[in-house]
Amino acid sequence: MTSRRLLAPFAIFATLTLWAGPDAHAAQEPGAPAGAAATEVREQTDPLREHGKATIKALLEKLKTARDPARAKALRERLMRAWTASGPASAQALLKEAARAQADGLIGTARQLYDMVAKRWPEYEDAHFRRAYFLWQLGRHEAALAVLDGLLKRSPGYFPALVLRIHILRAEKRWREALKACRRLKTIAPLWEEWEKRCRRMELRVQRDI
Repeated sequence: MTSRRLLAPFAIFATLTLWAGPDAHAAQEPGAPAGAAATEVREQTDPLREHGKATIKALLEKLKTARDPARAKALRERLMRAWTASGPASAQALLKEAARAQADGLIGTARQLYDMVAKRWPEYEDAHFRRAYFLWQLGRHEAALAVLDGLLKRSPGYFPALVLRIHILRAEKRWREALKACRRLKTIAPLWEEWEKRCRRMELRVQRDI
């Protein structure tokens, strides 16, 4: 089976808006095809990856104290690149294989690859995020939230996980939980005008429901 629309996992790193319609996670899950292939690539020295954690920590501190929206946006973009680059080259290559399999409708193969990368490299944030994003696309909201909760426990500053968490909770109409995540997002990634507006609207909705 194929989905009506299967969003590329990489798209969230370009926009991080995630306010698409219901078709965004309309993928249906067939049985896993046999012989899922994954190609290992030779690890290469990458200074950003070798010092990735220190780089990410420094960028997060700068983001929290940013006073200009343009500066904050630039720091968010640098952080997303740093998180991706912090993983081994093999992990990055396998995630690309998973995305290609997903785009081709090979959902079983994609699932195997996302699961494998997350298990083999448990400290690689992108691996868990992309796995959660994939589960969300399959409509497995609780499974996606469980992955995101574990990710945020290990890496509290990983704001892409909060963005996806808010979106899922909003789709489930769990407004109070979504608002709580929104407030947390604002402390980690301030001066994000788009999300500040959405958080304000969500807060008004919660207040109306009291």
